[in-house]
Amino acid sequence: MTSTFEQACPEADEEAEREAKKAKKNGGIKPVLLIDQGELPTVAENLRNFLASSGALFDRGVPVRIVKPADSGLPIAVALTTHGVVRMSHVYCRPMKNGENATLPERVAGLYLDMSGEWGLPKLVGITSSPLLSEDGGIRTGVGYDRHAGLYCCNVPKLVLPDRPSKEDAAAALTTLRKAFRTFPFADSERRFDADLNVEVRGLKRPNRNG
Repeated sequence: MTSTFEQACPEADEEAEREAKKAKKNGGIKPVLLIDQGELPTVAENLRNFLASSGALFDRGVPVRIVKPADSGLPIAVALTTHGVVRMSHVYCRPMKNGENATLPERVAGLYLDMSGEWGLPKLVGITSSPLLSEDGGIRTGVGYDRHAGLYCCNVPKLVLPDRPSKEDAAAALTTLRKAFRTFPFADSERRFDADLNVEVRGLKRPNRNG
């Protein structure tokens, strides 16, 4: 199942935390973002370049970050706010003004958010916990962002599949799939009442036009 897009989430961004720890381990060395008060649009463009190379942000009509809930459920995509941009800027670069550390101006964050279509971020279609099927019939079970599909993959189950599935293997897989959707009311499917589920279900053996 693919998750829905969320606008807010109280949990911390684990990816940002990992990057912050990495920077600390490397002596706290981060690229400097010079803040020129007379050239804030240029500052926003430079910030855009730093954030685009971070690997932690995605484009879903707005810049979003991936947040994993505390209950270890499926992550969600959280839209960056002005304050979020300020925070992320201090994770992935070092804002400086007049030779001293400085907090990124919110106006720069607003200019960044206004760069629709120019963020340079990979497109995010959704978040999934399902294996991905390739055009050649292969199955991808990697974790993280899948650029080909535009999906962020998490909690993908490990699969053990035969190199050359038999007809019996295919039939068993089809039965498993039909069982998962046995309560869906296909118009041309035969139905029977399941006392355990207390609902009507379709038969698992006889096919119908929709599968």
